[in-house]
Formats: sequence, structure tokens, C-alpha cells
Amino acid sequence: MLAVHASHVTRQVRRLQRTGRVTRVADPDDSRARRIRRTPLGEDAVARLGDAGARGMRPALSHGPPDELRRLAGLLGRMVDVLLTHSADEGQDSDAGTTTTPA
Repeated sequence: MLAVHASHVTRQVRRLQRTGRVTRVADPDDSRARRIRRTPLGEDAVARLGDAGARGMRPALSHGPPDELRRLAGLLGRMVDVLLTHSADEGQDSDAGTTTTPA
């Protein structure tokens, strides 16, 4: 789904683990696999990234007509729902912060 080599993902996960942003946990459905779960430090990083993105978008959207902004928000919400459903359908855990990876 990410169109990247598994070794690249492994390196990034190891880096996040070394910095305390994720931890590996047992996959209850497959004893050969591990899941990656965000730690509180990882959750904080995600929140800060979201805040930074929102701060960047605010000026760009501040002059938009309110009815168009409401429509845009609705469409983006629908897009997120579709993406989460697609991830769940593809065997991905849509639970925030949890992804299945090989051991």
C-alpha cells in the first residue's frame, strides 16, 4: 500500500522505536507477526503534526466562503472514512496507532 520496500519501513519503525515513539507488541491473531503501537510520546508527536498542519491551513482557508468550507470539511471527512474502511478491508487494523508487521 505504501509502495516502498519492506526494509525501508523496518528502518523507519526501528528509528521510531529507538526514539520512544512506537513499541512492538504481539499480534493476537498471528504469533509470527508483531504490531506497532504508538506510545504516549508518539501520540504527542502525531498531535503536534496535526496542529502544525492546521496552523498552516488556517490562513489558506480563512478567506473561503463558509458554505464552501463546510462542504470541503464534509468531503474530507468522507475521504477519511473511505480510507479507513479500505485499510480495514485490506487486513490493516484501523485502530489508531496499530499496524500489523512481520516479526
